[in-house]
Amino acid sequence: MMTFRNGSIDEEEPTHKLVTQSPSGVKDWDEEGIIGVENRAMEVILDHGSTVHVELDPAHGQFETIQNKLTQVPESDRIFVASEHEHRAVLPEDRTSVDSLLEIQADDTDEWSDRLFNIEAFAVLSDQSWTYRSVPHETHIREINTAGHDGLVEELCKTLEQLRGTTVKPFDGS
Repeated sequence: MMTFRNGSIDEEEPTHKLVTQSPSGVKDWDEEGIIGVENRAMEVILDHGSTVHVELDPAHGQFETIQNKLTQVPESDRIFVASEHEHRAVLPEDRTSVDSLLEIQADDTDEWSDRLFNIEAFAVLSDQSWTYRSVPHETHIREINTAGHDGLVEELCKTLEQLRGTTVKPFDGS
């Protein structure tokens, strides 16, 4: 389970998690791969958020662009533990920048590496609490908080139902 910096935001437990078990031969960036699935889920989840916080490694190919387009979060407002390069996107205004950061082109290993390893953490927040939090290279940390978001699980399940090996499960601590 991922945790936030003490007192930074409401520390509600996850209610659900996004689970991906890519079928044999599926690449991470494919529709049924770990990145493709998370990006499909983000199409729904971002509609339920008001801000996105992202911890970005300076090695990320879009680091300078993100520095120029998104707000660098002051240390006192950071939500990630040991965060150094945390940025905030306001939704829906910055949705294009967030989408651009998450998308990758098929077979582009630099973008794959950036998406999986140089986005160190991200979280979608709503006015009430957090909605989604992820450490992209740790596929077991794709946690969802549906409190205050009626219908979110149903929307996610409908969006992801055609993807083999993918489900939204109640959170059980594992």
